[in-house]
Amino acid sequence: MNQQATIIQGAEATKPGNISDEEKRIRCLSFDFFSYHMLVPSVVVAEVTEVGKIEPKKGAPDWFAGMMRWRELFVPVIIFEKIMNEAAATPSSYRKMVIFNAPENIGGVPFIAVGCQSIPSLNIVDESRLAVSERHNELLTSILLDGEEYVIPDISVFEKRVTQALIG
Repeated sequence: MNQQATIIQGAEATKPGNISDEEKRIRCLSFDFFSYHMLVPSVVVAEVTEVGKIEPKKGAPDWFAGMMRWRELFVPVIIFEKIMNEAAATPSSYRKMVIFNAPENIGGVPFIAVGCQSIPSLNIVDESRLAVSERHNELLTSILLDGEEYVIPDISVFEKRVTQALIG
């Protein structure tokens, strides 16, 4: 299995023994922002939902849109492009909210919401469709999928930043 598939699969890539062709295929969701295409393994997504009312948090960084009610919880909403230090759309222009499972549940934040400008779509990804991209930083890894650049976010870094914003 090559490096790109390992990036997407994460812990699943460390399975011992022979890996079947079916196991090399990863179910992912892809969705768009104005400046990015994002690809995430479907297992990190709790739900794709409608955009709800977002209550701003005073004194929060500009990438922290506020809290949105979802399934009787208040979920922090981040503006992905602003966390990437780029111009961004306003939350009112979102078509859907993608609710991510927070991997470490730091500070009692089990979910993080990210608004997107497209309806997420399912992609079955195998390594033959992947290539290396040069853009990487602490927040994301970039790959080429069928020649088009996608970013794979590091949800645990988002989680840490959200926790800091909620505390501070």
